[in-house]
Amino acid sequence: MPVDPACFIAIFTSCLTVNVDALASPEAASLRGYAFAPLDASRRDTLEYRELELITNRALQAQGFVPAQVDEDIEVVIVLDWGMRAGTRLVEKPILGEKSDGTATVTTTTRPSLLGSVTTQGTITQGTTYGVVGSRTVEEDIYHRAVVLTAYEAGPMRDESRAVEVWRVSATSSGSSDNMRAVFPAIMAAMDDYLAKRTDATVSVTTPLRNKEALALQGR
Repeated sequence: MPVDPACFIAIFTSCLTVNVDALASPEAASLRGYAFAPLDASRRDTLEYRELELITNRALQAQGFVPAQVDEDIEVVIVLDWGMRAGTRLVEKPILGEKSDGTATVTTTTRPSLLGSVTTQGTITQGTTYGVVGSRTVEEDIYHRAVVLTAYEAGPMRDESRAVEVWRVSATSSGSSDNMRAVFPAIMAAMDDYLAKRTDATVSVTTPLRNKEALALQGR
């Protein structure tokens, strides 16, 4: 499972784990001219769709896809879909507090040459400390997100109104944010390497939420 080194210090970095699954036909790699078509026509004119489509366009072009300027150049029709489902989960949270004072017994032995062995014993009282004193189970909200990018062969759609899949990449992630716009660039950046390709199994990618690829897809 690829893990960005920055996520090993997650106390300083917000990280996201994305599970990516991809399927592709043998001819997928050679079909590069594309056009977008919304799965739900009512979404097409929303600001959210237009923003996510722009990010997806940048991801496609970074992988060598070319937006078609005329209908004859359209080799694949790409459909972008996404969704989110709310849920809850139980998590263990540490309880921080003041720990009780501790004591330690110290024994020392000296051996003067004339008086023989002398043993001295004393008690040291340790100062107050703070740390984890227990744990508690709490319920917190969690949001399950999904993004699916599907490419259909343009010819059958144009000539026969038939949808023939050329490739499909799907990604899922879960976390505390219910803002798809905030997490979409990082999800798309994780999907980017698998466009028009095949994964033998689901690939898990852990990456900072604001990694350089995600920022580039936002035009930053």
